[in-house]
Amino acid sequence: MSESAKNMKTKDLMKIYWSDDDHAYVAKVPALPGCVAHGVSDEAAARHIAEAMELWLASARKHSDPIPEPDLAAEEISRLTRFSMSPSSPT
Repeated sequence: MSESAKNMKTKDLMKIYWSDDDHAYVAKVPALPGCVAHGVSDEAAARHIAEAMELWLASARKHSDPIPEPDLAAEEISRLTRFSMSPSSPT
């Protein structure tokens, strides 16, 4: 992995960065408190955070919790779902 890949990245609503403490890439969605995932690569972390976002939103709807920026969150999930289903993406 290049040094630039280990630096924090911001992609729309999520942040992906390398964590020496966790020995993994960590993905967070600041707009969705507690929505965090990790992966062995930044691509894997992006796929995992897409699933975490879907689960976070489903839980918020079930419990009638407020959903910040719902249109942006839905758009990000759609973009990540398309990314994660790409045939060239490793698992």
